[in-house]
Amino acid sequence: MTKSGKNNVLNPQRLDYDDEVIWGGSGGDRHSVTRMAHGRFWATNLHTAANEQDVRISYWSDVDTDGIRIVNFRNPVIPEGSDPGSATMNVRFGDAMSIDIDENGNGYIFNMGSRMLCVMRIPVTNFTEVNNDNITYIIPGTYPIPDPVPGTPTRAPISFQTYQKVDGSTNEYLYTSNIEPVHLVNADGTLLYTMTSFSDHFDGCAARIVLFNGARYLVTMNDTGTGGEGIIAMYDITDGATTLEALQNFDNRSAEDKEPAYTYSLEGTLLNAATIDGACAVGINFAKDDNTLYIIGSAVDAGFAIIEFKAAQ
Repeated sequence: MTKSGKNNVLNPQRLDYDDEVIWGGSGGDRHSVTRMAHGRFWATNLHTAANEQDVRISYWSDVDTDGIRIVNFRNPVIPEGSDPGSATMNVRFGDAMSIDIDENGNGYIFNMGSRMLCVMRIPVTNFTEVNNDNITYIIPGTYPIPDPVPGTPTRAPISFQTYQKVDGSTNEYLYTSNIEPVHLVNADGTLLYTMTSFSDHFDGCAARIVLFNGARYLVTMNDTGTGGEGIIAMYDITDGATTLEALQNFDNRSAEDKEPAYTYSLEGTLLNAATIDGACAVGINFAKDDNTLYIIGSAVDAGFAIIEFKAAQ
């Protein structure tokens, strides 16, 4: 994107594509989510097994090249027993997507759908190479929800989820949503820990762990779709030899000691679910070098902020 004028107005650069090449095929909405890594872009459509729709994921090497389709197969019905609450899952994927792809183009796309019932894990090599036989399914419906509200379902229909790599770790991720606690998991979906902090679960949205200047931070945003205003919060969780120990130590702190080291509000408002899906509302990302950390937070109808932190001298 390029910045123009003095009013912080951005002129977005559109990704070019041939509609039939990228999104043509059987069923499914054309475009739902796009993610970027290393100056490259991946996008998914919205697709449902019940409607016999195809999973389609496309790729752009940069903003000046035409996109190509790298994934195309029929969305499967997840086998019986995968979901504790039903015999089968006609899961709708494409509501949310996270990517963990390194500078060599190797890693995973995590394609997610409604109610946190299932995550489609798609291994990627060389940025674009996908073997459908290696796609697996993670079932987070078995993860615990501490202190659920009496009389409510354990998992309500949602769309917003993230499956984000822990900075500095080879196989740890934070998996969360606007109605879930923060779960520490690995790439296979094995649950390592569920945080008990953030009793209002929407306060722990889009959680990331970032290492900077000899410290470890948990960065979250509260969701504008479930009552928050898009507050970016950074918590110092340096205390702990491992990620697991750091999260446990944070949970064991007193309420006073859980105050964030930094906050910034986008001053968003509760969205009208009848007109826009507030559960898709927020995102957290970061970039850094040895001397500077940038935290990027965004929320639908609230804009975004890029916050710069300089390393202590």
